[in-house]
Amino acid sequence: RSLETIRRLPGVTAAAITSAVPLSGNYQSGIIMAEGYTPEPGEPVISGIRVAVTPGYFEAVGTSLVAGRYFDDRDNDSASTSLIIDEALARRFWPNGDAVGHRMFRPENPRQITSVDSNTRWLTVVGVVRFAKLRGPAAIEVTTGAFYLPYAVSAPREFGYVVRSHADNSAVIGELAVVGIPVAPA
Repeated sequence: RSLETIRRLPGVTAAAITSAVPLSGNYQSGIIMAEGYTPEPGEPVISGIRVAVTPGYFEAVGTSLVAGRYFDDRDNDSASTSLIIDEALARRFWPNGDAVGHRMFRPENPRQITSVDSNTRWLTVVGVVRFAKLRGPAAIEVTTGAFYLPYAVSAPREFGYVVRSHADNSAVIGELAVVGIPVAPA
């Protein structure tokens, strides 16, 4: 309900909920693999930044779509198998082709990287977005890339809002405070 309230505020053009507000330094990583990918001997585990987001996130933070689509209402239930990856992760697994439509999975531990079975939960890449600096200014950025899960699938206990507005920031911040949304302007 709070997100819908924010989206209705005067001047707000996009808003979303995320597990990690860009440049906040509050990020988690996770192992991710592509169907059919076989790591070279000695190749390090592929661990990208993992972010849970609601529809509207990429529009709110200004991350451009490279291929496919952004999350939308189709991705709003806990059974969704949609996944969006950034272009760095897409190049890692598909250096000569389009990642959209391919399947990926998240191994529980490094030993499961090359072993899939009937219990493997497959995620389908529905979109590829531009690489964006996600960690705080002083952090060393992970160049492996990032993958984004629908918030409904991977809702964390802690979350933040991202809001894009064409109105004056102070006016929007004031409106957010009025409706009871804690504010830390970026």
